[in-house]
Amino acid sequence: MDFSKLEQRLKEFLELVEAQPTDNATVAAHLRYPSASGTLAGSTLGRQLWDSPEGSALISCLLEDERLKEWFAPPPETRLNEVRFRIASLVGRRQAKGTSPDDLAVLARELAEALLEPNIVATAVQVFFGLTADSSIALPYEFHVAPATQDELRTMLSMVGGREVDVLRIPARPAIAVMTSIAIPRQQWGAMAGVTAIVLPWAMFEGVRFVLWLASGVYCAKGDYYVNEESQFPLAELERQTASVAEMFPGSLASRTAAIEPPLLRDLMIRHEGAVKGIANVSLPDDVVIPLWTASTFLDAGLRSLDTLFILFLCYSALEGMLLLEGDDDSRLGPRIGRLVGKDVQDRRDIRRILRIWRELRGSAAHGRRAQLSDLVRFIGREPNLAGDLGGMSMFDTREWEEAARVRAFELARRTYLGMLFSLIHVNDETITEGMTRTSLVKLLDQAERNDASAVIAVDEMIPAWIKDVVI
Repeated sequence: MDFSKLEQRLKEFLELVEAQPTDNATVAAHLRYPSASGTLAGSTLGRQLWDSPEGSALISCLLEDERLKEWFAPPPETRLNEVRFRIASLVGRRQAKGTSPDDLAVLARELAEALLEPNIVATAVQVFFGLTADSSIALPYEFHVAPATQDELRTMLSMVGGREVDVLRIPARPAIAVMTSIAIPRQQWGAMAGVTAIVLPWAMFEGVRFVLWLASGVYCAKGDYYVNEESQFPLAELERQTASVAEMFPGSLASRTAAIEPPLLRDLMIRHEGAVKGIANVSLPDDVVIPLWTASTFLDAGLRSLDTLFILFLCYSALEGMLLLEGDDDSRLGPRIGRLVGKDVQDRRDIRRILRIWRELRGSAAHGRRAQLSDLVRFIGREPNLAGDLGGMSMFDTREWEEAARVRAFELARRTYLGMLFSLIHVNDETITEGMTRTSLVKLLDQAERNDASAVIAVDEMIPAWIKDVVI
């Protein structure tokens, strides 16, 4: 890259910026979102500045570099967004740091280096309510967990971007903070690398939230979220998303409190995030991964929903996807789940009974019928003489029953998913290997249901005892 030419083009563009009747920070905001450059309406001033001879010359000078041309050159125009964001960041920081014109050569070189970084690195922190941790915990795949105290949050945020903790928003009830750092390779992601580095941690934390639920039964409420890119001219300054009241108190599943068990959490992270969600580079058969991936997707969607009938439909569908083969009658579902995770004869009978009632509720959701109130209360283990359907009752009349139904559905689904996870995926010294396939497991469960002694022993040895103690 011709740095003397870039220095001249940058000087001309900054002089144009200085001529605007507003401060650099405001101009930088306009430059980030010029009109007709993406999904937002954008700024007319930003569009005028980028379309000016000075703006066009600066962009053209940068795109003379072959690597930048490969990563950023249009079409489509939105591929230039990261270039604009970094220049806007330079404009905003120039005023904040009081940079003199003599420093233009340094700025030009630093801008080029930021754009040519082979990896875009970002660090993020997410607060979760409902869990406690005694100390900092290192988890697989570059995740770290710590108690969400003022001192621990200060330490984490100093690693993210040096921001002081807002003492008014330190959690007053049990909470943890999870931190992760990621590096997105330019060669693979091109123009999307920068945006991906800022957005991807949010999705990764949702995966952690699912694993935390698997390990504890607590579907954590979300607190504040922080993300920062490690760059001289970041796409955005340290970004903080303040959690809403609805996010911090999502419902009955988050009303519990549990302590983190690090060995269990690490094991589940390796199995679920590594094998099922594909973080680890392993090759497992479709008959191992797809049933678990599909079921976890259904359960994750259910955990985010507030509609009881939809939750019952999704959880039942997840169970079907895990333990019913093509052509199977769904009456086999209860006996198979009972054999997989039932701890004794009575527990297996209870599971079969729950599944028979659940099938009726699932049919109501699947076929557009009103769910009968009597089915709902029988599903949660009560036998009152009630008539009518859920649509004829007020939310306050059925709230207690619906919350109990949601908890029961999720806990049986969680117990079953854990049983499948430990049956289909093995871990030895953090090495992931194939266990049984779904097809072979289903055949083993059917043999156990017919009282085949060797099959009964094999199933009992395969499933950890604590899974069968999950209360439904």
